[in-house]
Amino acid sequence: MPAYQHNARTYNLTLIPVGEGYRVEVDGRIIVVEAVEPRPEGLRIRLDGRWHTVYVSRSGKVRWVTHGGRAFRFEQAAPRGRRGGSGGGSGDGQVRSPMPGQVRAVHAASGDVVSQGQTLMLLEAMKMEIRIQAPCEGVVAQVHA
Repeated sequence: MPAYQHNARTYNLTLIPVGEGYRVEVDGRIIVVEAVEPRPEGLRIRLDGRWHTVYVSRSGKVRWVTHGGRAFRFEQAAPRGRRGGSGGGSGDGQVRSPMPGQVRAVHAASGDVVSQGQTLMLLEAMKMEIRIQAPCEGVVAQVHA
């Protein structure tokens, strides 16, 4: 059962496909997602008969979920009994935008040495400013903007 951290709280998650949707269990609470439709503008899901558009993106162990103009950051928690670790490394080495948007500024170039939390890029999406930050210390290999 995967666990994710959001705002310093850990949530245990179980996802079971059911028909066109999913049965989601979060810390013992059941949520029924009646339907899921991938669309170019995002993922459409139906909860309690109402449709919602959400955006989900991934950067290593971090999942960004955007809904209603708000972005939520979920980081995959370390398995129980495991201590230490990479300190937020991105896993596959790539940093991605949490949602589609327009690049307003690029603050890093190939070969730059960056520190954890350093702003790499500034995006604008849904009238919000989104700072794309380095998940760990490292050297920028390539920039795709």
